[in-house]
Amino acid sequence: DRSRSHLRRGDHQGKNLHQTRLDYAAAIVKAVACATSLANKDFARLQKIKEYQKIDADTLKKLDGSRILPQVDHLPEV
Repeated sequence: DRSRSHLRRGDHQGKNLHQTRLDYAAAIVKAVACATSLANKDFARLQKIKEYQKIDADTLKKLDGSRILPQVDHLPEV
């Protein structure tokens, strides 16, 4: 019984090692694909971010400060 469980454990480890190699390969492929995709989208994303920042800045200029920040009418007494 002990030898059988030992064999089973060894077989299990072999499968894990093989699966680990497959996982590494898949992760590398995924990382490369992701990096390529990000590089292609990077310029467009930066443009969008700049547009959003500009919109935010314009909005903040137009809005009254009291709408953005809560005004304190009086300081609490110490």
